[in-house]
Amino acid sequence: MRHPDQIHFSFFNSIAECFEQPVISHTHFKVSQSPNSVWQNILFDPSENQRWSETEIQELTNEIKQNNWPNKIMTNSNTSSKVRMQLNRLTTKRTEWISMSKNLNDTPALRPTKLNVVEVNSEELFQAWLAVVERALMRGKLAEQAFAKWLQMDQVKLLLGFENDVPVCTALGYLEEGEIGLYLISTLEDYSGRGYGTEITQALMLNAKNRGYKTALLYATPMGLPVYKKLGFNSFGIMEVFEFL
Repeated sequence: MRHPDQIHFSFFNSIAECFEQPVISHTHFKVSQSPNSVWQNILFDPSENQRWSETEIQELTNEIKQNNWPNKIMTNSNTSSKVRMQLNRLTTKRTEWISMSKNLNDTPALRPTKLNVVEVNSEELFQAWLAVVERALMRGKLAEQAFAKWLQMDQVKLLLGFENDVPVCTALGYLEEGEIGLYLISTLEDYSGRGYGTEITQALMLNAKNRGYKTALLYATPMGLPVYKKLGFNSFGIMEVFEFL
C-alpha cells in the first residue's frame, strides 16, 4: 500500500536531485540536504523499528553534529504515537503542520478575476517565479541553478500568477502515481488578501485533474488550515518538527 506521505518523500528526492545530493538512508531516518540555499535541510521518515531511547537520541545528536546533518526531524502521518512521544520527551518540538488531502474530481472551475495564471516554461518566467517565492516565503536565495532543474522535470509543474503584468503569486505541483503534492504557494505581501493564493492553488489542481490525476496533498500550517478546508481539503494526520539539542 502506498504511504500517505509518499508524494512528499518523492518531492524531497526531487530536491536532492536538483542539488546532486542523494537522500541519505540512515537506520533512524532519511537525510535531505540543500547546500548554499535557504531551502530547509531536514531529517524525515523516522523509523518505527528503532527504540528512540535517551541513549540513542544522544548518540544520534553526536552523529548529526559530526556529519553536519540538519538537526531537525520531521514526522509524518504514519509515525506512531510511541515514536512521537519519545521525540517530544527527548528533543524540542519546533512546529506542527497538518497533512491534508482532496479529491480532485470536486475541484470547481475557475471564475474570471484580475489574476492571469501561466505555466512556467521558460528561463524568464522561472526567474520571475523564483523572485516571488524568495521575497514572499524564503527571505533569501533558493540557489537558482539547482532549482532551475525543475524546468526539465516532467513531474514538476510551476505556475505563476500576474496582476496587470506584475508577477504576484506562485505555486508548485509535484506529480506522481495519480497524486499531486502542492508546495511553495506564495503571494507577495502587497497583494495578499485578494484570494490569489487560493486561485493559483485551484488552477494547479484543475491542471492536474485535467491530466487525469485524482488526489491533491499538502501540509498546511494552522493559519492556512481554514483556507484549505474551504477548498475542500480534509485533514488526515499531523506532521511535527523536532530539534535535536
